[in-house]
Amino acid sequence: MPVNFRRTKIIATLGPATESEAMLVKLITAGVDVVRLNMAHAKHDWTRMIIRRIRAASKTADREVAIMMDIKGPEICTGDLEVPIELKAGEIFDFTVKPWADRSGGEEIRSVDVNYQDLVNDIKVGDTVLVDSGLIRLEVPSKDHAHIRCRVLTPGPLASRRHINLPGVKVNLPSFTAKDRAGSLVGIAEGVDFIALSFVRESQDIDLLRVFLKENKSRARIVAKIEDQSAIDNLDDIIRATDVLMVARSDLGIEVPLHELPVIQRRAVRTCLAIGPPRHHRHPHARVDDQPAHTQPGRNHRRGQRRVRTGRLRHAFR
Repeated sequence: MPVNFRRTKIIATLGPATESEAMLVKLITAGVDVVRLNMAHAKHDWTRMIIRRIRAASKTADREVAIMMDIKGPEICTGDLEVPIELKAGEIFDFTVKPWADRSGGEEIRSVDVNYQDLVNDIKVGDTVLVDSGLIRLEVPSKDHAHIRCRVLTPGPLASRRHINLPGVKVNLPSFTAKDRAGSLVGIAEGVDFIALSFVRESQDIDLLRVFLKENKSRARIVAKIEDQSAIDNLDDIIRATDVLMVARSDLGIEVPLHELPVIQRRAVRTCLAIGPPRHHRHPHARVDDQPAHTQPGRNHRRGQRRVRTGRLRHAFR
């Protein structure tokens, strides 16, 4: 009897319209292989509840699916504004990292705070600043210890808490934040199968997360999300270190010209095929469940758990 097997897998991101158990059963039955949890704004109680609900829906559908926890990672964004600022082409505008400090011409130049104080050290005169998914584009003619002075190239309305991209700039933010650690611990306790690390810039980012997983007795696999130019520069080393690679086209498409994205994706796929999986995961059948040693169940139960978890992983990306 022929086996219905497809190499291309389906990842479904959970949202308000799809988080009920009935809808999860429908998604799993329809062919979803991995359920992705976006942890950017997720609460821990919701995370525990939804992971258990996915497992219950998988059992009802009689089909194994893997769960991917997509942690937020570092983010540079603007502060709060009472009303949006309509930026005009050619206007001089300041991003302030020390709002209490004096600014030359500050009484005449509009500004917004930024949540990352070391931004003034990372960025150089002549660099480009993109705001709100690249809808607003600015260049940096000058800076000092307290602010970055920019000239608006592409105008638009600037609202509160807009994401900032810095193409080609090496940002010294930690790849694995305190918020990420707290969320990951919840996922580890509930037995998630994959943790997706956002804004991976070098292989050391993967190594840091892997040490954390090992310290917490988790064998969850790591998904490296490629989202900026630094990751492209270090792509081969990142692929060697990670278990799974994800090209985040939305953020990467802001950092690099859109016509280069297909080239980057082809290079990523070919490199993954050439390098293969990391050595520590070449034998997936050796996988054990994530419970600490002092709470390990009996041997027969462990064998059952191993079969279930191996089935989820093989179904997901094998």
